[in-house]
Amino acid sequence: MAFRVTIEIYSGRPNPSWMVTDPDQVQRFLRLFLRHRAGLAVTPGGLTGVDFRGMRIDFASDTAQTLGLPPTVEIAGGGAADPFASAELAEELLETMPEPAEQEETGGYGAGVLRDALRQAIQRSVREGLGGTETIEPGEPPDAELAAEVEEQLRRIELRMNACPFDTGPFEPNFWNHFAVIGRNNCYNYAVDQRTDSFAQPGWHHGYRIPRSVTCTDVRTGALRDGLRVWGNCQPAGFERHFVALATGTMADGTRDYHWWRRHREGFWGHKPGDSAARNVDYSQNLITNPFSCNRGRYTEWCGFFQSHNSVIISGPL
Repeated sequence: MAFRVTIEIYSGRPNPSWMVTDPDQVQRFLRLFLRHRAGLAVTPGGLTGVDFRGMRIDFASDTAQTLGLPPTVEIAGGGAADPFASAELAEELLETMPEPAEQEETGGYGAGVLRDALRQAIQRSVREGLGGTETIEPGEPPDAELAAEVEEQLRRIELRMNACPFDTGPFEPNFWNHFAVIGRNNCYNYAVDQRTDSFAQPGWHHGYRIPRSVTCTDVRTGALRDGLRVWGNCQPAGFERHFVALATGTMADGTRDYHWWRRHREGFWGHKPGDSAARNVDYSQNLITNPFSCNRGRYTEWCGFFQSHNSVIISGPL
């Protein structure tokens, strides 16, 4: 018996994930899960934090069937009936996180740093699970000149005065939120409207790996190698020429990540934070009509608009 733990924290990069295989540990946690079922959520809780969204536990099919549990449960994500028990389970599981040399993915940062940041996020999940509030410190005020430039770009597009023709598809969250799709496709998959089931990374298919710095330049380099173009450098005739936007930011634990949005036929923008649900609202639950001025959470560094194309090929590490 064994199970996988995934920390749902990133939007673009693969989430930290590891297997718990030690027989004694597995048995101990299975007893805890059965004893504290109210701390387990079958469906994502929709935690509204700006990065941490909970911890997902994937059981082997035989293990889940034996225990009468679903194949996947979530803890500390705001969806459990008992948020206190959920938080306690999450903190216990953090102790099984291996060091970077042993684990599959933590972005190259020490497990200790990530644990400390996650403990704070887990306690926040208790408050949100009880209907409490979260305090988010204000960041740097947006660049007024850049904000005006972006607003003018969008105004011209709405008036069909845009420089490049582009294609728009309808907002289809049911497709992206299907159980077979949601966990294996991220914001980049969503932006270019391609399901790869590989948590696609900009440039991966073309031999490029985004460095740990994850700056706008780093992510843009990968996206351009995949075939996207900076907005204004029009794509040739084709289809799937989606109008997309990119931002980067620093997470609570000091690691870096990126996030993409896509404009829809209805006039608003949609996005899919990591392996969580696709949506058309920002971190304040407001409809996104401008990805620059919306509440982007920790993705505070604006990287600009891009355009996809049917010739774009993406892939990822999974």
